[in-house]
Amino acid sequence: MGLENVKNTKLLYHLTALENLESIIEHGLLPRKSMLEAGLIFNDVASTNIISKRTLLGLDKYTPFHFHPYSSFDVAVKREYANTDFIYLCILREDAEK
Repeated sequence: MGLENVKNTKLLYHLTALENLESIIEHGLLPRKSMLEAGLIFNDVASTNIISKRTLLGLDKYTPFHFHPYSSFDVAVKREYANTDFIYLCILREDAEK
């Protein structure tokens, strides 16, 4: 999919380690900040550089989603954690807008 078609997609994508799914089902899909404040344990695969930038911008209180499942973040994470099983959690863009 070319980037020119990203605006026409119906879904937004969140990549996470499969082992996080049980906690997500139990507690919901929470932002990193909320999980840390609640003392929840999770397999964190995000880059420390990205985490730092998101925190500085106040974005750590939001759960990150991507416009397509092959973003540079996704590719880098899958490469760095090659022995980890991942899943995508998807939401309809129109629901996210609400």
